[in-house]
Amino acid sequence: MIDADTIYIGGEQGALFKTTNGGTNWIDQSVPTLESITAITFAPGGQGYAIGTNSVVLTTSSSGNITLSTSDGKVSGLPKEFILKQNYPNPFNPSTTIRYELPQQSDVKLKIYDMLGREVQSLVSERQPAGTYTVRFNGSRLSSGMYFYRLQTGSTVQTKKMLLVK
Repeated sequence: MIDADTIYIGGEQGALFKTTNGGTNWIDQSVPTLESITAITFAPGGQGYAIGTNSVVLTTSSSGNITLSTSDGKVSGLPKEFILKQNYPNPFNPSTTIRYELPQQSDVKLKIYDMLGREVQSLVSERQPAGTYTVRFNGSRLSSGMYFYRLQTGSTVQTKKMLLVK
């Protein structure tokens, strides 16, 4: 808390919120980290510090710019690029795991398609913060054969093949 009206709160996966009117309205100032923000303090003059799990330290000045670092000076835990990994196991029966990495908060769609391009299941359709994700797909209702899984985030799309063998 800076004063009675200006308050900061932190949460999981870099969630950071600020109010300047005593909590009536909140501004999302979340940062790209998988770590939780556990403590926030301000020094005289406006320099702010937020401490998180795994030695994450956030600093901010009166300019509002937020800097993220860890005890070793590196940003930890965040993917550097958008990646859709190959499912495992592949071939599978009846379930498999799909992993993907997001370097920044994105609107994510992960869908399964058959060989004719028909959508057979939507696994994810939501906004997600930067991080690494694992989704379990159960194909027990489907026939044996080749399927595609497609990950879309904004203008970025990646598709991979997987084989269901019963």
